[in-house]
Amino acid sequence: MNVTILIDIKDSFFWEHIKKLLFLLRKNKKKVLLLTKATDLNKIKKKRDVLFMISCKTIISEKMLLKHNKNIVVHPSKLPIGRGSAAIAHSVLSNKNYFYISLFEATPKVDSGPIYLQEKVYLKKTSLNDEIRRLQGIKTINLVLKFLK
Repeated sequence: MNVTILIDIKDSFFWEHIKKLLFLLRKNKKKVLLLTKATDLNKIKKKRDVLFMISCKTIISEKMLLKHNKNIVVHPSKLPIGRGSAAIAHSVLSNKNYFYISLFEATPKVDSGPIYLQEKVYLKKTSLNDEIRRLQGIKTINLVLKFLK
């Protein structure tokens, strides 16, 4: 299976977790391509199986979506609630002791594709940003692996 990962936010929290994800994917016999710019999707000549957009700010065109059989956005909220950026911060500021991570299909109409997986991540009342990002990274990796099964 050919897996593409797109992370186009240079200072994304997920860079701390990418080596682990790449290792686990390759261990599970996945052929992995890591991209840091959405325009690099133009270089793909042969259709690939799955694109995961993790920490991705770019809206992918319909033409580029056709380069993969599945185009999965990883989003930190319980969609359809919590669209947009800073969803985890909004949860924390609303005094919630949890947040969600959702995997959904990217479609030409932004944030409208079917939701495949959603899981809750619990926080301690004393959780600070580093711990929240660590939990987000772990859950993201687990959901990507779960989706691929």
